[in-house]
Amino acid sequence: MRRRRSARGRLLAGACVVVLVIALVLGIRAIILPSTFTSVGRAPTGQAWLGFGVNEYPQDRNRAGADIPWTSSAWALTTLRLAFLRPGLTRINVYLGWFNPSGNLTTFDWNSWQMRNLYLVLSWYSASGLRVQIGMWHDVVKGPPDSPTVYTSMAWADVQAALMQRLVKVDGYRNIYGYAGLNEWDCKYMHPPAGFGWKAWQTATSNLRTAFATAGLSTALVGPDTGCSGTSADLHAARDEAGTFEAYEDHYYPTEQQILSDDVESAYARVVSGVDGADLQHPPVYISEMGVSNPDYKPDPPIASYAYGLDMFDYAVQVLRSGAAGAMAWCLDGFDSGKNCGMWNISGNDGGTALRPWFYAWSLLCRYFPPGATIYAMPEPAGVRIAAARIPAGTGPSGWTFAIVNRTSNAETLTLAMPGWRGGTFSEYAYTSSGRSVTATGFPVPSRKISSASGKPGSDLSVTVPPDSAVLLTTEAGIPAA
Repeated sequence: MRRRRSARGRLLAGACVVVLVIALVLGIRAIILPSTFTSVGRAPTGQAWLGFGVNEYPQDRNRAGADIPWTSSAWALTTLRLAFLRPGLTRINVYLGWFNPSGNLTTFDWNSWQMRNLYLVLSWYSASGLRVQIGMWHDVVKGPPDSPTVYTSMAWADVQAALMQRLVKVDGYRNIYGYAGLNEWDCKYMHPPAGFGWKAWQTATSNLRTAFATAGLSTALVGPDTGCSGTSADLHAARDEAGTFEAYEDHYYPTEQQILSDDVESAYARVVSGVDGADLQHPPVYISEMGVSNPDYKPDPPIASYAYGLDMFDYAVQVLRSGAAGAMAWCLDGFDSGKNCGMWNISGNDGGTALRPWFYAWSLLCRYFPPGATIYAMPEPAGVRIAAARIPAGTGPSGWTFAIVNRTSNAETLTLAMPGWRGGTFSEYAYTSSGRSVTATGFPVPSRKISSASGKPGSDLSVTVPPDSAVLLTTEAGIPAA
């Protein structure tokens, strides 16, 4: 693991050296204690919390990277792990070629093995009471050629409406939270010589709205689903298309340095505030794809490293503090075209189905910051970030959750307190480089139980977070036996 030190950490380390030298010169013993910080919860953030989740490719893959029908072993492993994750919102893509292999946009095969794979996945989410976001993705192999005349045509909008009519009205998937058309339309691979810009996207969006209305679909539209133009696209969409979307979402892949510098929190706080001011319906704003730099192929740090999991935990805490409504990690278990972005790789390549360290971090965040929670950003010492969730009964595990990440090279002892909070007994999960407590299947288990001082109003909770580590505390212990 690379040891990353914040400016504060380097100053503290230098100060420790000076103290030790003075102590040795004077012939006395120096004892260096970690700092103590008391944190009291602020007012809750303004967004209704949708949860942390994942991007899932709904097809099984073989070692060659080709899509295949789900094998019983792959399906059993996937659903076992999804049941532990309990993602608040999952983004699932559909390719045209799965139900329209001819590409003529008029005749459909709803019983192809690819569609049966999709139905299997959607049925699991529906039976589990978990919400999904759907979108039909462009692809030069599995769909029509990348041409603005295709994606701005009414025929393209109609085929998307046909897909959703099948999923919602025929198959009865009522857990579809929203639909986003044109994945990453602002990126280079969607910019053929003729160009595909903002006006073309507006035309495609208007056509989609018309097609859904004609089909009698009430499925919410979400967007703009941008991947290369940064977080400013949400504000642009809110200003130009206010009232079109029931939620705003985009893709955001900051570098590790941006995460260390706390840039995610400040950048997304501006997005939430801007959208809220531009669209008077005050819709949710969330990140539909998140990762550290480029997690598909050569991320920095490597996706199988401890450091990647710490960065993702830090990223998540900054999302919580920003006021955003949620975030979905890229990705669950690898993706199409041999992408290696997951918490494991279902194809068997790149370490195969062995769980990577960031599964530990992300599964806890999904489970213990569930939809419906009230999110609090908390004051914090330099180099440490803290967020809390009040989870009402009936929406998931009731009680309190705290997520703390320490990016300094010193242990930090924190005293946590919330207004009106009566405390309780907490399960502590520690994400550290020295080891993590897990079940035989690799699922996190608490490293210990800790209690607040008295259980009376104003009681507080003391926790020590090791250097370059993260801790999650929750009053809900619900751990599957598997």
